[in-house]
Amino acid sequence: MLRVECIRELDSLDSIKNDWNRLSMGMTMRRPSWLMSWWEAYQESYRLYVLIARSEDNQVRGMMLLAETNNLLTGSTLVFMGSGKVCSDEQGILCERGYGMAAADAFANWLSNSSECKSWDNLNLDGIRSNDRVMQRFGQTLCSKTQGIITYRPSPYCWKASLDGGIETYFSRLSKRARKILKNASTELVSGRSQFHVAESLDEAQRLLPEISRIHQMRWKERGIDGCFTEKKFTNFLEKATKALWDDPCTLNQDGSKGMNSSLSNRVHIATLQIGGQSAAGAICFRDRNSLSVYLTGMNPDFADVKPGWQLLYGCIRHAISLQCDSIDFLRGDEEYKGRLGAIPSMQQRWVIPSRRWLSKLRVATYLAASEVKSWWRSPTIATATTSAKTTANSVERT
Repeated sequence: MLRVECIRELDSLDSIKNDWNRLSMGMTMRRPSWLMSWWEAYQESYRLYVLIARSEDNQVRGMMLLAETNNLLTGSTLVFMGSGKVCSDEQGILCERGYGMAAADAFANWLSNSSECKSWDNLNLDGIRSNDRVMQRFGQTLCSKTQGIITYRPSPYCWKASLDGGIETYFSRLSKRARKILKNASTELVSGRSQFHVAESLDEAQRLLPEISRIHQMRWKERGIDGCFTEKKFTNFLEKATKALWDDPCTLNQDGSKGMNSSLSNRVHIATLQIGGQSAAGAICFRDRNSLSVYLTGMNPDFADVKPGWQLLYGCIRHAISLQCDSIDFLRGDEEYKGRLGAIPSMQQRWVIPSRRWLSKLRVATYLAASEVKSWWRSPTIATATTSAKTTANSVERT
């Protein structure tokens, strides 16, 4: 049996940061360095709603990192910390090995029965892997208690490519066309016409962030779309996360303990591609256990004819191999290049679950109906172009 408590104040959350790091299993987007940076940037729009599960000996065995937001249509909505434009992937319940199902049941029972939680109207949880058995258990238990149903909404796939065996083995798994593109990118870098560089200090990384923001916005402005950097809160998040991740030791072991090779790199990696002394492309990456994750990229459209995006990605792949990573993770988004680069998709979902109150169920039904009407109202041509572009922009998609 696990006892659940709800943390609403920051001081209480800081007091269990060591347990939080331990339960994150080394996954960057579940760690305090990532999610507290989100909280510091977006806290004006949310209240903390973090659930903690303790065993009889008072040890923290599980966490569900939620935040509460309110609007007139949906009422009180609980979301994962790291939601919105930040688009944190692979979210769910953090738990110690052997406590997954117990934590899922405990959190579901608390949300449906506790006198402290009568006010929430719905859960709107994004970034859930479709094969997450602990979250599946949580959803089943919660719905059985609230007589509700889960509305599953598809999220963009996450894409990861294996780097086992080095660059030649990696190349052998690609199509002929993809190999040719990457070999051309290699030629540009080897010749010195292009220079790929990764920041070697925090000061340098912080200096490069505004430049990556600038070229990222150039691409979206060219398409007539507001990029993610038009939101000041997102810029603040990246600045805070860069510093927090730089100071966060990179752990390679699955249990979150420090690995033998953890000193090989910092957790955050800021990369740029220079052509003729000008910024042609840039990427914000982080080390997630033994994988290099490419979170965000930007490309200067003035250099489109020499394919700087492909050169940048080739540089990131070589950088990942130099760090002894066994994979490169392109994260969320269904851009064509990810499949070309040998990445395998994993399905993610957004879950919408109403509380047991009839008004909450009505609010969720109204919200879902309004979303359907909005999609139906658009013409097929506009829907295809607008939905694809906005999904990409709002999901902090990589060019």
